[in-house]
Amino acid sequence: MVATQVGRDPRDGAEEPTGGADAPAGVRAHRPRGVLVAGLVVIAAAICFRVWVIWPAWFFYDDLYFIEQAREKGLSADYLFQSYNGHLFPASWFLTWVNTEAGAFDFRFPAAELVVMFAVFGLGLLRLLLNLFGPRPAVLFPLALALFSPLLLPATTWWAAGVNQLPMLVALTFGLDAFVRHLRDRRTSHLVWSLAWLVFGLAFVERTLVVAVMMWLV
Repeated sequence: MVATQVGRDPRDGAEEPTGGADAPAGVRAHRPRGVLVAGLVVIAAAICFRVWVIWPAWFFYDDLYFIEQAREKGLSADYLFQSYNGHLFPASWFLTWVNTEAGAFDFRFPAAELVVMFAVFGLGLLRLLLNLFGPRPAVLFPLALALFSPLLLPATTWWAAGVNQLPMLVALTFGLDAFVRHLRDRRTSHLVWSLAWLVFGLAFVERTLVVAVMMWLV
């Protein structure tokens, strides 16, 4: 046994590099980019779907009351901070006033704004999912489920609903993302951003307080 060990060429026991160890690393290196690109494709497809849905839509029910208020009261504190069905949303009133000034019954402006806010929500949700779970292909399922959900149909076709709900969802995704980053690295800037997103959402509807509750639960 000793002779065998002594006579053995040390190089005989060395494993030839086959690239097997490098291949998984290469796959892992490309996975984040692949998941990100796939996520962006899902968002783009969802945007196209929402545009197709909202294209034939027009103002409905509460929308007309919003327009009436903007035309009668104008841009004033009384107009911005009025309560509607028990809710406060000064930024939503302001955006309604801007659209009314641009064209009272031209639905193109509200429709474009709803699509943009939906797109921002999609990007925020993808960012949050990647932050929470990493670049795993599995994050694409909840992303697609949320973006194509019929629950978002009112918010993406009805101005009075979308101008409140979509900014709240934007604040929820980006606010939670920033707060999770703060919990991990304790950077004050991330905490400030999470609070800024909370204030942004509150400007559109007071129900954004649910974001603060979710931050507390995290």
